[in-house]
Order: sequence, then C-alpha cells, then structure tokens
Amino acid sequence: MHYTTLNPLRLIDKSIWLLLAVALVACTQTTGNTEPTAVPEEAPTNPPATATAVPRPTYTAVPLPTSAPAASLNEPFALAGGAETAVGDDGLVLHFESVLEDSRCPTQVNCFWSGQARILIVASQAGQEPVSLEFNTNPAPDQTVDLLPAYDYTVQLIQLDPYPQYTDPIPFTDYRAQLVVNRNP
Repeated sequence: MHYTTLNPLRLIDKSIWLLLAVALVACTQTTGNTEPTAVPEEAPTNPPATATAVPRPTYTAVPLPTSAPAASLNEPFALAGGAETAVGDDGLVLHFESVLEDSRCPTQVNCFWSGQARILIVASQAGQEPVSLEFNTNPAPDQTVDLLPAYDYTVQLIQLDPYPQYTDPIPFTDYRAQLVVNRNP
C-alpha cells in the first residue's frame, strides 16, 4: 500500500493563489452598467436654507521638541547627523552641521592609505557668534583634530560612526559623532 504525505506548505501556497485569484476577479467585475454617468449641468451652488451649521472641532497646540534632550558635561554622548543638543545648563548648543569628507577606507577593501573623515559641528550660545568646529580623524602625525575650543568649553570628538563597510556612501542622518564637552578651568 502506498501512502502520500501532504505537504502543508503546498496547501498554503495553493490557498494563497486561490484567494488572490478570487480577489482579482472581484476587483475586475463591473456593476453591469457600462454607460458613462452624466453629471448634471446645473448643480446648486448654495446649500438649502434649512441646512444647519456643523460645529468645528477645537484643537490644542502642542509644542514639538526642537532638539534632543540635553547632554551632560564631562559625559560622552552621541550626536546624529543633522541633529542638535543642549549641553550642560549654560545654554551651549551643538549642531552636527555636515560631513565635509569621508574617505576612510572601508573595512572590506584594501586601500593604500587609511583615509579620513572631516565633520563640521557648530557650537552656539545665547548672545554670542556661532563657532564652527572642524574635526578630522586622519591618523597621520599632526593631522588628527579631535579637541577644539568653543566659548568656555573644550569639545572632543571620541569617535565617528558608522565606519564604512563598503564603498557605498553613508546617509548623513546615519552618522553619529561621539563627543565629550568639558568646561575650561
């Protein structure tokens, strides 16, 4: 005697195709009236005199956050590309303005030099001109710029993520600058 084993995946596969076919037929059926529907030439422009006004709903304005929660002084934090954050309690704000260059050698590529990433962070504080901070990850001697002054603070770039994996460009908003801000003595 020969027994056949049912494969449940084949049954599901056939059921899905059957459901799709039924849905396709249902969507393509017409109502039976194939004549175009005429639009009346003169439609009333004013509502009838007996219409009553419908009350409009009221809305309450909710303020949207304009920046990420504040970062603490002397503590590492991540700043995403295009984002800004307040640091400490004295009104210092850092904004990750742009990636000026990212020529770091991807991890799965053999390069003749390691490359570098250059980013622009803009520091601002109430009543003062903004300060542009250009960091550079170049590992060559005297090329790395990872510690810069801004007002009464020192801003340090600890790391820039993500590190390139392939030669595809990294979207700006995917970047994360790992920073630490210290108050100058």
